Amino acid sequence: MSAVREMVEKNEIRSLALVETKACMMKDYEIKRLWGSINFKWELVEADRNSGGIICVWEKIIAQVARKMIWEEILHEKNRTGLPAIVFGDFNEVLRPDERSRGKGNSMGMRDY
Repeated sequence: MSAVREMVEKNEIRSLALVETKACMMKDYEIKRLWGSINFKWELVEADRNSGGIICVWEKIIAQVARKMIWEEILHEKNRTGLPAIVFGDFNEVLRPDERSRGKGNSMGMRDY
């Protein structure tokens, strides 16, 4: 794992996928040791028989930037074509602070949405 962390730090990597990891379980502290920062999110597809598993790690800001770019592209296409658009799905975002069960203030996602 130290070689991976060294590579991440040396090359300022912002997202990483490790394939054929043979990992069946990982904990946050193990990923933190690998990544070297607390500002990350991660997902694991566990190894299963001949499938070696995948670990994906990324900086939290990457997801926020990607989501904003998607919204900008949707708006661009809507404006370019002049056609009405319906966008639906689970965006995991609230529009107003009073919709939250806990916490106050506006998140970056709220402002962008």
